Amino acid sequence: MFRYLFLLTSFISINTVFGWDAVQAITIDPSSLRPGEIQLKNDTIPDAGGQGFLQEGFVAGEKAAVWLKVPTQISKFKTDYFRVILASSRGASNPPSRAQIFFQMQTASGPQDSVAAEIENAADVTPGPYWNDIPAQGASGGLPCVNGGEYIGAAIEFTKAGLPSVMRDFIPMKDPRLNLIFAIPGGWQKSLQLGVQGDWVLRAVGHQATPEECSK
Repeated sequence: MFRYLFLLTSFISINTVFGWDAVQAITIDPSSLRPGEIQLKNDTIPDAGGQGFLQEGFVAGEKAAVWLKVPTQISKFKTDYFRVILASSRGASNPPSRAQIFFQMQTASGPQDSVAAEIENAADVTPGPYWNDIPAQGASGGLPCVNGGEYIGAAIEFTKAGLPSVMRDFIPMKDPRLNLIFAIPGGWQKSLQLGVQGDWVLRAVGHQATPEECSK
């Protein structure tokens, strides 16, 4: 079962419930882009790097998910990668060198109450304060193009309890519809309903696509 924390006033002022360990402030690496790449995100952590909270408490089969809006000035957007960080606690002994996750992605005209598996796959990622770019590819190919102003949904499914785990922003989220949890039990819920205050640090990277590319 997903267990939650309430952020009180600062990085070190954390109230735990159900005896759960406090989240930790972790400094993450820069999120770099190649020429022509466009990054979609809800969190406020600078692309040059900065601090976020390590969110513990997930068990195997639970998911953290986001809905990401494509800028309206982009005519057609093609998703190339799901960009994720899975961090471990500072000072952890023998942290794993690799971790497996499952992911799923969906396109929609607006935020939904869940993220369906329009594409889904498994991926090995490097735990730590590092960005992992997972190709947005499933068994039947990639995501279709979306118009400016539409949304990309992306969810990460945990294959084990504990660490490594997902990061969240330390600034309260502006739109609760954009951050979700699939809890066991309970199913899909807005993460704010479970006490998670900040946006998930989950991003998508893509590019402005041509009509010919989108017609394939």
